[in-house]
Amino acid sequence: MDTELHRLLGEVERYLKKSGVPASTFGLSIVNDRAMVLRMRRGKAITSKNMSLIRAFMAENKHLRKPKKIQIGRASCRERV
Repeated sequence: MDTELHRLLGEVERYLKKSGVPASTFGLSIVNDRAMVLRMRRGKAITSKNMSLIRAFMAENKHLRKPKKIQIGRASCRERV
C-alpha cells in the first residue's frame, strides 16, 4: 500500500471512529461513492484530487462527534398520538 494512502487511511479511520459516521456515508458525502473507504482499506489507489477532497472534508467537519443515543420510552411516543 502506498505510504500516502496508508497515512490517509489512518486519518480516515480515526475520523470515522471519532465522528460515528459510517464509512459508506463518508464516501458518499465526499465523492458520491459508498465503496471508497472499502477500496482504500483494500489498498486500491485513489486520485490526488480525492485525497484533497477527503482531507478538506475532515478539516471542515472536525467538530462532528459520535452522537449520543436518545432513549425514547413508550409513554412519550403515546403522548404524541
